[in-house]
Amino acid sequence: MIEEYAYRCVLSNAKISLMSCDLPHVEYKKEKKQGYTKKDYDEAVVANEAIYQRYLASKAAEKGVEVNLTELIQKS
Repeated sequence: MIEEYAYRCVLSNAKISLMSCDLPHVEYKKEKKQGYTKKDYDEAVVANEAIYQRYLASKAAEKGVEVNLTELIQKS
């Protein structure tokens, strides 16, 4: 892990570019030769909505503790 100081003050733009070149990436096989259709768009919208609903459900499942700072300071 690179510390913030080293990244911002020590490394040059060329070194940062070289570091980013080493990152792994995946190239997916393209099946379509033409542009996307309305059906492709609709499928993507439905998939994104499902992901968003799962995200909202996971956030609703997380229960935090409400802290009242005024009461906390008064108790000290």
